Amino acid sequence: MPAYRAGTATISNGSSSTSVTFSSALPSADYRVSVMVTNGSGYAPLLSDCTYFNAASKTTLGFTIEHRTCLAGGASSVDTNVTLDWVAVASQ
Repeated sequence: MPAYRAGTATISNGSSSTSVTFSSALPSADYRVSVMVTNGSGYAPLLSDCTYFNAASKTTLGFTIEHRTCLAGGASSVDTNVTLDWVAVASQ
């Protein structure tokens, strides 16, 4: 079974990203991340553009979750606290 880490993170109202720190390091920065919104009551992405959550700046100790726009790809601040579940699975 591959090594993995999982947890919950929150992007605060007015921010476009949050940092995730693992409980212990993964063997390498070569891992896959899945992120899912679990509590975004009142979260309303821009109607004129789609948005998504991106895992960036991956290291063995963690990564950053970014909220970005689809068309321009730029950072997009959230308009309420958004809670996300995440899982990082080491590549084999």
